[in-house]
Amino acid sequence: MSSQSIPGQLVRSCALQGNVRFTAHALERMDERQVVADEVLDAIRNGNEIEIQRSAAEDQDIRVLFQEAGGVSFYVVTVCRKLTCLVVSVCLTREESWDVVQGVLRRRSR
Repeated sequence: MSSQSIPGQLVRSCALQGNVRFTAHALERMDERQVVADEVLDAIRNGNEIEIQRSAAEDQDIRVLFQEAGGVSFYVVTVCRKLTCLVVSVCLTREESWDVVQGVLRRRSR
C-alpha cells in the first residue's frame, strides 16, 4: 500500500469502522460499471490512495481517490464527512487519463 495523506487516513479509518455511505450517484455508477459494494469497500480499505483533490473553496470537501485493490480497472472517489466515509463516485480507469506505474495509477499530465 502506498503512503497515505491525512485525509486518506481519515477516510480509510471510517471505512474500516464500517462508517460508509454511498451517494445515489455512486450507486448509479456502480450499477452501470458492474462494481459491487464489497469491491468498493475493499478498494478503500486495501487499495492504493492515488490522488487528493483539494477544492479552491474553503468550505468544500477534500476528495480522496482509491484504486481497486489488486487491480487498475476502477477507482473510487470519496470524502470524509462527519466521521463517515461518503463514496461519491466509482469510475472506470481510462487509459488516456492514467498511467500505471508499478501497479499504481498515476494521472497523466494535462
